[in-house]
Amino acid sequence: MSYDPIFIPPLVFLFELGWGSFQESTDAHAQLKRFVIGFGCSFFISSINPVFNQVTGLFTMAFTPSKDHRRREREQKKLDKRMAREAAKAAKRNAEIDAQEAAEEAAEKAEKEAAEKAAEEERKAKEEAEFEAELEAERKALESGEN
Repeated sequence: MSYDPIFIPPLVFLFELGWGSFQESTDAHAQLKRFVIGFGCSFFISSINPVFNQVTGLFTMAFTPSKDHRRREREQKKLDKRMAREAAKAAKRNAEIDAQEAAEEAAEKAEKEAAEKAAEEERKAKEEAEFEAELEAERKALESGEN
């Protein structure tokens, strides 16, 4: 940031005028008025030009944050809240997807077990049928051998 040069001696004179009139004036009100004007002008000028601060040794007082700063803080809080909401939504969505995948895996496993059980029952039924057929064949053979 650059500053336009300000001719310092008149400014110093303003300050000294205020200070000098403070010491010399007999009227207290006029005395205070001149002092405030000189002192206020020097602070106003020093806030504009930092070189004046170096020459006179006067420095401006601290200032409070602007409304813009407060606005930025509010916007940052809103952004933080929104990010937290989005993160919660994403976590919930991920949990739902995981639960759905677990349910699908459980259904596939149950389907596979049911298919294996059906195949086992079918094999047992087939063995039973073969055994019954052999038993019937033996009984017929015995009956025909007796006849």
